[in-house]
Amino acid sequence: MKTLTNVQTENLNSRGENALEKAIQVIRDKGLLVGFAESCTGGLLSSSLSRKAGVSDIFWGSVVSYANESKSTFLGVQESVFKQFGAVSSECAKQMAEGLAAQIKKTTSKDVVTVAVTGIAGPTGGTELKPVGTVFFAVAGTKIATQIFHHEFVNTNSSKTLSREEIQAAAAAVALEHLTETLK
Repeated sequence: MKTLTNVQTENLNSRGENALEKAIQVIRDKGLLVGFAESCTGGLLSSSLSRKAGVSDIFWGSVVSYANESKSTFLGVQESVFKQFGAVSSECAKQMAEGLAAQIKKTTSKDVVTVAVTGIAGPTGGTELKPVGTVFFAVAGTKIATQIFHHEFVNTNSSKTLSREEIQAAAAAVALEHLTETLK
């Protein structure tokens, strides 16, 4: 189910930082190793986490998979998903997260959690069915059932549309919030 998400642009940085701190704490508390499969956020999740000193005990790394070919090759997204649903879909996000979790699990004895993000950050690329600001998230792992989330990021307080960077920042913050919610 889609959640229309009003983005308060003046609070994006603090929202992202707060979400990051909570996610780090819950990942540590659960003794997990986290990885990200990022498309529309372009590595923003990985960058924000790796800026924090001492996260090497919880951060496996990420795959920034912008092209469909990279989603297939590195994350195991099936070609049929692109044809039937598109790269911006719950099905793609699910396969991205589950594919990365399977790859990470091959490298560690720790339990794993992954977050996938795929969407349309704009300013172009949107359609009537999937407008700019449409983002799908998936949280998967070795000890949790995969959770899927669908947001449409908008700015209802202004006639100004959200910028690409604002959509990416909002998506990164929401991804971390969904990670924390799923693990609690």
